[in-house]
Amino acid sequence: MQPNILARTLNDLYRDGTPIDDLLAAIERYLTDLHREALLRPTLIAFARMVKQNSPTVTLAVPHGTELSEQDLQSILERHNLQNRPVQTVTGDLIGGYVLEYDHTRIDRSYRSALLSWYTHCTT
Repeated sequence: MQPNILARTLNDLYRDGTPIDDLLAAIERYLTDLHREALLRPTLIAFARMVKQNSPTVTLAVPHGTELSEQDLQSILERHNLQNRPVQTVTGDLIGGYVLEYDHTRIDRSYRSALLSWYTHCTT
């Protein structure tokens, strides 16, 4: 039994939505039952590295004062195939719409960008 294999399993469960407290309690109980407590620390270190490396944050900027419902958030994430990724929602200087940033990608669906694009198109 290797810590990396256990950490990979924990990471898969974590990405599927299992609460972190439940994961930590389960792995501790599992290793204790097998009398392999020495594997706990290296497993948790490997798990922490995997979470940090494999879960880059998705940043979603919305206009000030906008409350995004869970359904709207999931709709946006599904549209861009970003389910099961941690999301940080921030308020920005937007007229409407949203700006989504992830993995060196920026998707600008704000009304301001659309208006500027339309203005440029009409004046050139």
